[in-house]
Amino acid sequence: MTTPYKVKFEAEINPKIKEEMDYWGLDPQDVIKAAIEYNIINAIKRQTDNRCRKCKKTLQHSIPKDKRSEIKGGFCTCG
Repeated sequence: MTTPYKVKFEAEINPKIKEEMDYWGLDPQDVIKAAIEYNIINAIKRQTDNRCRKCKKTLQHSIPKDKRSEIKGGFCTCG
């Protein structure tokens, strides 16, 4: 279930993008909504990618990415 937030703003769309949306028959509101959602998800990931999901502690990047999954519970010492 999503939480509705009302946001009002005006945006100028690049004519080439508008042309592409018209070609595919896409609704600009749907495209903008999807783009905002995608950017929010990625912003959250960027800000929390090195934090433990349990204790929210910032973790070191010294453990290689391929080894992180081998350590139970991620690579945090909280258990």
